[in-house]
Amino acid sequence: MDTYDLKRFLTLANNLKFNQTASKCSVSQSALSRTITRLEDELGVRLFNRNNHSVSLTEAGKIFKEYAENYLNNFNEIKQKLKNLNHPLSGKIRLYCSVTASLFLLPQLLNKFRNLFPQIEIKIETGDAAIALEKLVNDDVDLSIAALPKHLSKELTTIELAKIPLIFIAPCQIPTSWYENNKLSWKNIPYVLSEQGELRHAINSWFVKHKILNPKIYAEVAGHEAIVSMVALGLGIALIPQAVIEQSLLSNSVQTILVPDDIEPFNVSLCIKPQSLKKEHIKAFVNLIENTID
Repeated sequence: MDTYDLKRFLTLANNLKFNQTASKCSVSQSALSRTITRLEDELGVRLFNRNNHSVSLTEAGKIFKEYAENYLNNFNEIKQKLKNLNHPLSGKIRLYCSVTASLFLLPQLLNKFRNLFPQIEIKIETGDAAIALEKLVNDDVDLSIAALPKHLSKELTTIELAKIPLIFIAPCQIPTSWYENNKLSWKNIPYVLSEQGELRHAINSWFVKHKILNPKIYAEVAGHEAIVSMVALGLGIALIPQAVIEQSLLSNSVQTILVPDDIEPFNVSLCIKPQSLKKEHIKAFVNLIENTID
């Protein structure tokens, strides 16, 4: 087996669709099938259960998936270290993200990158997640971590980092005035909303779905962390990414009151302009993210 076989196996193991995997790996479905068969013959086990309708990993496949991920990570690291011996990369990378993303997604990735490329400087700017794409489009930064909108500019390249569910939160002590007939009165509860961005779009759509035509808006706030603060003070309820609560110092001051099944999780991705990939130090960072996520 070689690294190409392992990459194809991992891509299939992650999405469990032969047609999508073949397209992503730029091979035919028959070539992909031959790769999987060759791996199974070499290992002496079946890696996938497959029929005309579905594909799933066997127990052996799950074990081999962990091995393949570790092998490729180690291979890519040593490959880069050897390359850096004679041609160390340098430069500056400007990255924008929310405070939550900096705590939730970056530590492991940045530690790994600094170990491989100690001469590349990374400048991180944190702020309102709603303006992450604007920062990138305006060339204020080289990279942004953002929740992707439904209609994304074709000028941007993205790498999915995580799917983040959205939840409704309330203060631990909910005022009795927010209830009607012993149930929360969703049409009369005060709301703390994001000023703009995908979070605002998500709750606006939810209001429409649930026929809340004139929601009682207590405040419009910039920044997810500030929203949590206002909810903790008892000023209203809010829709918020679950990861924000998991990382918040105020997590014990709020409670989850609803996990809506009619709001899609955020697709939080690393976003970049394709032309920036012509810079070797930025391309190295993006390649590391791709290899780590895959």
